[in-house]
Amino acid sequence: MKAWDADGKPRKPRVLCIGAQKAGTSWLHEQLNAHPKIWTTPFKEVHYFNARHRPQDRKWLPWHFREAVRATEKRFAARGQEMPDEMVRYLVDMTAEPMFTPNWYRRAFAAAPRGMLPLDTTPEYSTLPEAGVADVAAFLPRAKFIYLIRDPVSRAISQLRMNLGRRKLLPKNPEGYLRHIDDPDLADRGDYASFIPRWQAHFGRDRLLILPYGRISTDPEGVMREVEAFLGIARHAYPKLGARVHAGRAAPPVPDELPALLRDRFAGQYDFLRERFGPAFVADLDAPAPSISTPPARPAAKIAAPVVAKGGAHAAGMLKWADKPQPRKPSVIGIGAQKAGTSWLHAALDQHPQLWTSPLKEAHYFDHLFCPENRAWTGRNVSNSAANLRARYDRQGKPVPAALSDYLARLEAPPQFTDDWYRAIFAPAPPDARPVDITPAYSGLPAEGIAHVAEYLPDAQFIYLIRDPVERAISQLRMNLQRKGRSPSGAEEWLNEADDPVLDSRGDYAGHISRWRAQFGPDRLLFLPYGMIQSDPAGLMARIEGFLGLKAHRYTGLERRVFATRGNAAPPAHLDATLASRFADQYAFLAENFDAEFNALLR
Repeated sequence: MKAWDADGKPRKPRVLCIGAQKAGTSWLHEQLNAHPKIWTTPFKEVHYFNARHRPQDRKWLPWHFREAVRATEKRFAARGQEMPDEMVRYLVDMTAEPMFTPNWYRRAFAAAPRGMLPLDTTPEYSTLPEAGVADVAAFLPRAKFIYLIRDPVSRAISQLRMNLGRRKLLPKNPEGYLRHIDDPDLADRGDYASFIPRWQAHFGRDRLLILPYGRISTDPEGVMREVEAFLGIARHAYPKLGARVHAGRAAPPVPDELPALLRDRFAGQYDFLRERFGPAFVADLDAPAPSISTPPARPAAKIAAPVVAKGGAHAAGMLKWADKPQPRKPSVIGIGAQKAGTSWLHAALDQHPQLWTSPLKEAHYFDHLFCPENRAWTGRNVSNSAANLRARYDRQGKPVPAALSDYLARLEAPPQFTDDWYRAIFAPAPPDARPVDITPAYSGLPAEGIAHVAEYLPDAQFIYLIRDPVERAISQLRMNLQRKGRSPSGAEEWLNEADDPVLDSRGDYAGHISRWRAQFGPDRLLFLPYGMIQSDPAGLMARIEGFLGLKAHRYTGLERRVFATRGNAAPPAHLDATLASRFADQYAFLAENFDAEFNALLR
């Protein structure tokens, strides 16, 4: 049991960890509890200020304290110890009315011996209104505050899983999460743009330390050194720096579209964090973005060939797996454009015996290196793709093959987006098969990124699918609206939604194609019109076979649509004309650089 002064006088806390929820406060509480100069209450969260200033919290606070008492009792029982009498009296006092008075709050820290700093870790404090933060400043004129901040999307997903678990509403499949994403708590608990300025208005840097959550995993000792310096306490050797606290119960992975949908909703939070703290801090909200330079090499993970039952996981790329996997580079790259048939192309190329496609369609290696704005989500893209692949086996009632499990674990483990990591993606490709990477985001690489691709992959060939600019933009618009859970009700709303610069940037053929042509000739770069997928899919694949020097193959399911956008009423007819005018330069470029037959097949 922590040092205990049974005759101690009521006192105020000197250290408060104020948030954010699901941003590592339990981990920080665990570390500080191990420090000889920090005193923690038997239960982590005291909830004094939010009980006074957030009336909506009062309905669940009785449950919280009942659970806190039960958890304390279980902790002693698990150690085979009887709870000391002074601890019993303390818990009885803390749960007796009246609660949440100034004297009650002081009594919560009365047992802290002199010379120790009492700690209150209550993440709800970060959400206090202005009057609440002013009350904190007046009531605790000497206290110091620590605020942990996590990536808005990751934090919301973690909270969503926790909330559903507590309510016993965890979904049985990934899509089940989508029914709960409008829970206002997800936005409320992570409203950094509102909360942080309130706290910074009352406390300077000498009293308010703001830290990014990602450093808990990448540099936990560095985090604690910074906390110790901020609090003015001596260095300490913490025994559980690498331990996860409250990691959450087992649950299905979230669907692929959920992170993108939430990212759109929280765009304002990302803008605020970048403006307030800078890109380096934002990169640490989950994990730091690797630099372009390659870190010291480490031995590549050995991936054994999996045993796959007949008729098994062809879609997972496992019917073609090298006996002795060796890291290697891809030699076929599908580079774009978004919403121009790259998923269909991936499914078709996966069938050819002379090609090998990764179980994860999009590697995002080069855009992670050269498009800094993508780094906020490329790591999660890998994790979510791996989680969904595991869920596919789970839905079929089959275990994930050990080799595939090892493969996914290697790709999810840091460091990611290094040369070794990228080569490991294609390690399972048989020696006689050409590895394929299809990542449409590559089409938008800057000139220096494409130059790097040319140097790094001197023998690779590239396939670029092009779709009619208006059709592509409308398809992307509908996908984005679906991810945001919005459905425009009239022509004006459609026009407002279409005023999104992303529609222009993802379909900037005039800028993108010119850059790729500057590096690669027709022997290495093949342009194909999207319309052939519907009008002549076999002919399109024959062109690809001729370009890549492959044997003719009989494909199945070429008529099947992949990732067709669901929902949303059809946009108004005049939206086509509006976008056609907006993309006039794109149409002029395509007409000038491709013949009439090619342009006719863009739809």
